[in-house]
Amino acid sequence: MDFLAIIAVVVCVVSFALLGARLLVMCVRNGTPTGMLGIALLFGGGPVLAFGLLLSTVGTRPATAYWELVHAGYLISAAIGGVCVMRFAYEVYHPESRVLPWLTACVAAYFVVSASIIPFSEPIAGGGPDRLLGLGNGLLLFAIFAWTSGESFRYWKIYRRVPDLDPFVVDRFRMWAIATAAVIPVIALQLLAPKHPLAQAASGCFGLTSVVALWLAFLPPRRYRQRLADSPGGGSGRGA
Repeated sequence: MDFLAIIAVVVCVVSFALLGARLLVMCVRNGTPTGMLGIALLFGGGPVLAFGLLLSTVGTRPATAYWELVHAGYLISAAIGGVCVMRFAYEVYHPESRVLPWLTACVAAYFVVSASIIPFSEPIAGGGPDRLLGLGNGLLLFAIFAWTSGESFRYWKIYRRVPDLDPFVVDRFRMWAIATAAVIPVIALQLLAPKHPLAQAASGCFGLTSVVALWLAFLPPRRYRQRLADSPGGGSGRGA
């Protein structure tokens, strides 16, 4: 199972890095809001899985200071992913909101504080009051991805009934909803069994689901785009 976990995580890390880089290029070239998502994948999604896999072997070889740094890297990468996804979501779905930017800043500040305290003030396998900070991290990430996925599904249901919209753009909402929904069980597994190899393998599998959905949302193969264009009410099938 350790071997399967490693394979799944490696595939996810490489895929997130490639897709994140492409989304950053799209942002620079076209001025799209995919820059935040690219950062989330490059410095959040891939690293958090890699650090999580390392933490599943905690205490087997290196000294305690090493694990403290790994734990800090895990929390920081999770924070980057969550904050960037949250900002991407409100820029796309609620660009007029004045509350969400402040709320995102508060969430980011909480993540910074927790990443500065948790790894260096409690044993990785221990408890104590700092465990509440870790639980808060997980619950915030759970809420961010659940909200993002729900908003994506809601807009997909709305736009798929609007005539003459590009089917690829409409389907992007659905794929983005699936990609973010696949992260929710990963967060739950990291909260319930962060160091169990089986949990890491399952997290990698859910990560692969998210990877596939992200590729179909932003960089789909030509055959997939053609299938969308040929579907009933598909329209012209031009990309966004």
